Amino acid sequence: MARLRQIASCSGCWRRAERLSRMPERGSFPRELVKIGVREYRQVLLKPYRVIYRILDDTVYIVLIADARRDMQTLLTERLLRGS
Repeated sequence: MARLRQIASCSGCWRRAERLSRMPERGSFPRELVKIGVREYRQVLLKPYRVIYRILDDTVYIVLIADARRDMQTLLTERLLRGS
């Protein structure tokens, strides 16, 4: 049952994240990345999730949807910076 709720919540994230196409710069910069001087990613908070995205030209790329209760410093460093 918990797994189904989690999937439903995440699909809700996708619907809300689609709104980024209209106003992609509305999101804030993830503080964990700002601390190390990285400002190429933005985020919107959809509790308990954080949607991390990048704007390239006129396209919004969602690169990560993660539970905000995780260790975001490690997750963002591993997934975004080392994976680039």
